[in-house]
Amino acid sequence: MDEGLTAAQAAARLGVKVETLYAYVSRGLLPRTLDDAGRSRFAALDVEALARRSTRRASVAPEGRPLPMIDTEITLVDDASIAYRGEDVVALSRQRTFDAVAWWLWTGSWDTPPLPTWQAPLPEFPPAARLIDRQRVALALVAAADPLRGDLSRHAVARAGQRAVAALADALPRTRPGPSDVAASTAERLWHALSATEATPERVATMDALLVLLADSDLAVSTVAARVAASARAAPYAAVSAALGALDGPLHGAASTRTHQLVRRRLEGEAVERIVDETLRVDATIPGFGHAAFRGEDPRATRLLELLDRDPETSPAAAAVRELEAIVTDRTGRHPNVDLAIGAMTAGYGMTPDAGEAVFAVARAAGWIAHAIEEYSAPPLRWRPAARYVGARPA
Repeated sequence: MDEGLTAAQAAARLGVKVETLYAYVSRGLLPRTLDDAGRSRFAALDVEALARRSTRRASVAPEGRPLPMIDTEITLVDDASIAYRGEDVVALSRQRTFDAVAWWLWTGSWDTPPLPTWQAPLPEFPPAARLIDRQRVALALVAAADPLRGDLSRHAVARAGQRAVAALADALPRTRPGPSDVAASTAERLWHALSATEATPERVATMDALLVLLADSDLAVSTVAARVAASARAAPYAAVSAALGALDGPLHGAASTRTHQLVRRRLEGEAVERIVDETLRVDATIPGFGHAAFRGEDPRATRLLELLDRDPETSPAAAAVRELEAIVTDRTGRHPNVDLAIGAMTAGYGMTPDAGEAVFAVARAAGWIAHAIEEYSAPPLRWRPAARYVGARPA
């Protein structure tokens, strides 16, 4: 009788460590049985099913060649949930602050040291400058001010991560007076920079929850950029700078700018059917719907929309999302993603259209630094792919 695969065999099939295999078991992703000796056994069909789900999102080159798989212990994204180091992200957004989660991602400790501040003067920006432009300049300045930025030890990189996050948050122009000292959390600093509405504890907690939800998402393109820089042993600030370059685009960090405009149009009284129709006239899809990582709902969007529903200031924006969902999801099967929820938050609280991108950059810096730390312990320069020349050849 086939007793199933051993833990070592199952882990090898999935391409993970045995410890990660048991994390799958604890989260209910993989059933197991015990043999007569009390050892774990796994049905081959169950392992194969999980393997297919895990590789469903694996990167493939345009001509069908699989791209390299990178081992990571930071984030697990499956069909319906996302977890940092084995901890469910939605639960973390209820129980922990962003600053604590960031430090834990970097060091494994919840004993978070005080946050630094960054208040160096920024140059004058042209009117067309966006918030992320200010963040890029601030990051370069804080890097230049760190004489030990080349120290790649874990604790030094974690402290650099705190300074990078502080620079990205404190570089934003204030809409109203607010905290700027070491006692202020990242969420408080962002709120006073981005929204003119009252900074109630509940609203700051919503900002904190959003930062936790956005801190990482597996190997997104910006995270890959950070890891490529780290593989060349670039300083952590440089890794974050590389990631910011990849973030700057309508298909990644700036996606919430487009969803902000959709929600804003509905809040101004435009019919939802007209919004959908006019959007489809210029684009094949409605922004803010569907996600490659999730078969159904994006759990991050569900969590943020729940928080927005509770505040009379943003409940109309959350309702606008539901109206869009009633049309788009019914016809396409795609559910609102976190970009649409961010657009609802920024529109509902009267923030600028690019506020979501600025928040995304601050939040994701936590993940970028975590991936840089992981990359520093890997073989250097391992991200260089082989090129296949297809151009004209010399005579």
